[in-house]
Amino acid sequence: DNVIRNNVIFDCKGDCIQLYKTMQNYGTLIEGNDLYTTLGSQSENAIDVKAARNLRIINNKMHGFHDSEDSDGVALKINKDSDDILVFGNDIFESNGGIRVSGGDVDTIRNVIHDLHADGGETSKYGYGIQFDVVNNVYVINNTIANTPGPLFWIASGGTNNMTMKNNLFYKTNKFKGSTSDFNGNMVIDYNGWFQCQETISSPHQVTGDAPLFLDEANYDYH
Repeated sequence: DNVIRNNVIFDCKGDCIQLYKTMQNYGTLIEGNDLYTTLGSQSENAIDVKAARNLRIINNKMHGFHDSEDSDGVALKINKDSDDILVFGNDIFESNGGIRVSGGDVDTIRNVIHDLHADGGETSKYGYGIQFDVVNNVYVINNTIANTPGPLFWIASGGTNNMTMKNNLFYKTNKFKGSTSDFNGNMVIDYNGWFQCQETISSPHQVTGDAPLFLDEANYDYH
């Protein structure tokens, strides 16, 4: 039942916030923080969750993370010993990856993941929106993923079981890494918008096109 709220944490040698491997990380709330680095590859991640249950990551800004020998530069990492995670309303940008999720039940709702970079130009490996690896019961709802030079989804070999993906907007994204054949179980994919995406997942009620009509893309306003 710890609360980490309304802090500015930046230029750390490692992670801005790390929840280490212990079952004591139950009911933690991480909310309203600005987590970033100006040190590029000298820092690791904004949030690195080794193990947690009933974790809420809400309305944080995470930006500036690069690939290095010690880190893949993803803003938010949730590892396989975690479960019952809500990732809601976060603003993630200018990093090598958006969200990397391994294991457990994860809801990603109303996040904006945008303007990522691929260190060294390796767009097949970096600059990705979301990576799934052995994830169960996933909700991807009302998110915006825009201007990602790498894969929209990185679907690792462990795949994803039981996913609902609705009402998301995807814009200027690369092809998927991995195969959507690793999406298993009950899949509900509908009402998503695809704009200038190199690869899409078709569904009965989708929108495709070139211009999603953001208010001010140049200044990161993706309303």
